[in-house]
Amino acid sequence: MSLDWYNRVYLTLTFAQYSPYFMNPSSIGVGIESLNVRHEGQVGEVKDVQLVSVSKSDWAASQTEILTMLSNLAGISRVEIQEPPRQRLWRRSDEF
Repeated sequence: MSLDWYNRVYLTLTFAQYSPYFMNPSSIGVGIESLNVRHEGQVGEVKDVQLVSVSKSDWAASQTEILTMLSNLAGISRVEIQEPPRQRLWRRSDEF
């Protein structure tokens, strides 16, 4: 899965045990199409955590609404905003 951190904001959704989305996680955006939330896929091997994304322009205009709508979906227990990966700085061996 290739992520476009420059143009999109990524969020993880954690499903509750009774979530209707377990069987069809790609249906997360159904009912909230106006928010342009795109299902990206499962996070690793953890079936109850899914990655979704929103364009940065939509996020800037509707961040609170997007978070509220996702948090209020039946069967979603947690919504977390993901930070882009940071590049590691390596020390040279003579700096120790």
